[in-house]
Amino acid sequence: MKPTIQPQPTQSEYGFDVTDLFPRLTRASYRAATGEQAAPWDRARRITRFYDETALALPPDDTYTIQYWDVSGAKAIRRTERITNHEASHPNLPGAYDYPKYAPIKSGLYVPKADEELRGRQYVDVFALSDFATADHLRLELKEAGFDVAENIEEEQLAPPFSYIAEEGENRRVLNLIINGQPQNVGWMLKGRYANGIGSPGAWKPFGATVAWETAVSLDVGTFDPRPEIHIPQRALLPNERIVVVQIGVAVIQRTDIANPIVDQAEMPGRVGEILTIVKEIRDRK
Repeated sequence: MKPTIQPQPTQSEYGFDVTDLFPRLTRASYRAATGEQAAPWDRARRITRFYDETALALPPDDTYTIQYWDVSGAKAIRRTERITNHEASHPNLPGAYDYPKYAPIKSGLYVPKADEELRGRQYVDVFALSDFATADHLRLELKEAGFDVAENIEEEQLAPPFSYIAEEGENRRVLNLIINGQPQNVGWMLKGRYANGIGSPGAWKPFGATVAWETAVSLDVGTFDPRPEIHIPQRALLPNERIVVVQIGVAVIQRTDIANPIVDQAEMPGRVGEILTIVKEIRDRK
């Protein structure tokens, strides 16, 4: 997004959000605007509900200057806040990151039974299945992490006379990795790894004689972060605008080029509409 001056409202009075140079983002509005998820909440940063794509081309550690209106006191004051170009070009939005759900296609591996026609096929649990390529990738990953993993991938077999039967197109099997001399089912390991979604952070950790995935997904997603948010950059007043302070901490912008201002609450819902009613009452008493 690039800094953009919003069209001036036709009403006589309006809130300071009209001076925002960027829309105030939520995780939902960011996805709607970009088609992508915002990055996971970063606890090292304050909430930043905008991003300036022009800052991407600038040195990331250089200063990005924000000017905004402070209406918390007895008068509205133009203030300055400084962050880095990296912070300005990367929003930090509270809320949970939506990792894709791990949902393997239904199992096509079954164990033949004498009463199959009556009761139907008995399929192997889909979460116990994996293909050899996936199993080998996991084997290499665990070896790089320092675990004692055997070179061979063990395909589990049933005791004779039983055997697994694969339907056409089913190339997954019940596969085990031999870790620390003990077999561990690849499919179940993957289910544990993706319990919080595909791509969720974490690491493989020893758990007794086995290996298990330890998630690094934090329950703190910034929803209750007590730190003040980074201000959204705001424009200066236009030549036909002035500030009207209703009371301490409450102010609106008023147009000076409308001879007979009319407050239209239907077009300005919420707190701003209430404030404008007060402004109109004060004006009418003069």
